[in-house]
Amino acid sequence: VDSGIRAVAAREAAAAPEHAPAWLRAAVRARLVTAAALYAVYVALILGSGLGDPRLVLVAGLLAFLIAFDLKDLSEALGITRREVALESAAAFASVAGTIALLVAGRAVVAVGARGVYAAGAAWTVWRLPAAPLRVPIRRLVLSTSGLSVAQAANRLVLASDVVLLRLISSPLEAGYYVAAQRVASAAEFPMALLGRALQPHLHHAAARGDAAATLARSLRASAYLVLPIALGGMVVATPLLAWIRPDFAPADVTLVMLLAVSAVVGVGSRFGNTLFSLRRTRAYVLPLVLGLALNLLLTLLLIPRFGAAGSAAATLVAVSLTVAASWH
Repeated sequence: VDSGIRAVAAREAAAAPEHAPAWLRAAVRARLVTAAALYAVYVALILGSGLGDPRLVLVAGLLAFLIAFDLKDLSEALGITRREVALESAAAFASVAGTIALLVAGRAVVAVGARGVYAAGAAWTVWRLPAAPLRVPIRRLVLSTSGLSVAQAANRLVLASDVVLLRLISSPLEAGYYVAAQRVASAAEFPMALLGRALQPHLHHAAARGDAAATLARSLRASAYLVLPIALGGMVVATPLLAWIRPDFAPADVTLVMLLAVSAVVGVGSRFGNTLFSLRRTRAYVLPLVLGLALNLLLTLLLIPRFGAAGSAAATLVAVSLTVAASWH
């Protein structure tokens, strides 16, 4: 829910590098305040739910505080991406090492421990940043980004609800097909996400310099050169790849093809929305997201009963295509 805070802070830091440390510190503090408010509500809901032993669930909720130190997007604006990648690698190593503890302590404890490693390194990085001649009001930052954060969180929630809806409306088998296709598509999306992180600071800088159109054109070409071959290659080998992973997954090939198409549309088309955000046209950035998530939810409910996992993927493809088209317009 605090993603809007990080996005706005990264944009402002890229536009005025001399104030970047102040924006980073303000983003961390604002996200900690947001985490505290959300965790209080979370605790009340958990304790009121009547769970026999809520301790593990309450520990899992502590992730909200640790994620407040996530430096993604902000690290690029500050030129400390290498340090952020090192922290992410350390967290991944801690997560792998913690799989042994999984048998004893549970997944939540492992996740909190791994993100704790990252948060400790990020806190040290933030503390060592030089002072900046700017003080960012935390309250104003939280309130001014609340609408953006809610829209982004709602969009992610709708995209993440496919498996739950498939299980409830269709069948566990269709939900399993969707998960199998989604895992493969996620692997293809990883380099696309890295490219997006690399391009975003350039869009911020270009917007501040008044060169957004030319930078957008270059970022679209760079995205297409990477994204389209990966997506098209995955579509060609979708059936044999799923069958190789596990023969039972082969019926998920159509779903995988559609999810790869989603990756291609988002991987290239999201640059339009990113540019709008860099230009501070927040309403023009948020409106396509809201339209897309509403259409996604509607089509998902309509298509799942008849087409199962493939219908859910098709709903997502149509919705993200509308989002991109509206952003381009």
